[in-house]
Amino acid sequence: MPVILYCGFDVNPLVKSLLRNYRAEGLAVISGTMHDFMLSGLRIFYEADSIILASSGFGERLSDDARFACWKLMEQLGTSVFPPVPEEMVAFSIFRMGLTGRGVDTVSSFTSLSEALKLGFTVLPLTEDIPSVHVKHNGRETRLLEFLLSKEARRIEGVKVNWDFKPLKQPLSYIKGSESVLIAPSDPVSILPIERNAEICGALRTCEGEVTLVLPPVTPKAGSVLSILGIDSSPLGLANLFEGLIDRVILDQSLSSARKDIASSLGVEALLADLSPSALQSGIPKIILESFPLQKKSTIAVKDVIKGITKVMKLEKEKG
Repeated sequence: MPVILYCGFDVNPLVKSLLRNYRAEGLAVISGTMHDFMLSGLRIFYEADSIILASSGFGERLSDDARFACWKLMEQLGTSVFPPVPEEMVAFSIFRMGLTGRGVDTVSSFTSLSEALKLGFTVLPLTEDIPSVHVKHNGRETRLLEFLLSKEARRIEGVKVNWDFKPLKQPLSYIKGSESVLIAPSDPVSILPIERNAEICGALRTCEGEVTLVLPPVTPKAGSVLSILGIDSSPLGLANLFEGLIDRVILDQSLSSARKDIASSLGVEALLADLSPSALQSGIPKIILESFPLQKKSTIAVKDVIKGITKVMKLEKEKG
C-alpha cells in the first residue's frame, strides 16, 4: 500500500494534484494533527479534512459568503474560531462523531467517511492527540495556524511547543508495510512533531519500501519560527532533520545549488523537479511518479466527450 505522509496548514499543491488526477486505489493518506482544534466540543480534524475537501471538490462553486454563513451565527452564540473552517468540514466531523458516539474507533470512522464520499483512497489521522506550536508576538500568543494564515507582518517574541503525541496503530502499520512512502508537507514547521516522534521515525526506518521526502518551500513566517527554534531553514538544514529516515529527497529546481550537498551529507538520492503550483496543475513531474508510481485517471467527463463525438460521427456517416 502506498502512503502519503502529510501535514500542514494548507494542502500541498502536489498532494492535491496527485489525489485529484491520479488513480489512488489502495492509497492511504496519513495526516498530522498539529493544526486540529476543538470547536464547542466538536473535534475538527483540520489537516485530514482539508485533504478530503480539496480532493473531493465539494463546495467549490459556493461563494465564501455561502460557505461561511454559519460563523456569524456562531459568533452570536459566543463561539468563534480562526480560521472559520468550511461547513463541509464541520459536516465531516459530525459524521464521525455520530459513529464514535456509538463506539466506533477513530480510524474506522475515517475509513467509513472515505468510503461514503467515494474518494477512492483512505485518509487517516496519525494520532488522536493534538501536538501544538504557539507563537508569541506583539505581546500575545496565538496558535501556529493563525500566525501562518494571518496577512499581517508580525515580529516573533518566542515559540512554545508541545511535540508529544501517541500515534495510532493502524497508520504506523501502514507506514511500516508500505511499498512507497511520500512525505509531502505544505510547510517545514508542521512536519516537526512527526519528525521528532520516536515511533514514527522507527516506522520510517523499518519501512518495507522506499521513503521520498519532497522539501516544502520556506516562507518568511515559517523561516522566522524555525529560527526561534534554532533550526537551519536551508534545504540542507531541513533535509538533515530526516537523516536515516529517507531514501530520496526531491527539491524544487530553483534549489539546484543544494542538490550535491544534500546527496553527500545524507547519502541519499537528491533530485530536482518543477514544484511550482502552476506546473503541478498541468501534471506531476516524471521524477515524482517514478519515486511514487500512480496511474493517470481517465475521467468520466473525458469519456463522455469521446462517446459524444463518436455518436455524432456515426450519425453523420449514416446521413452521408
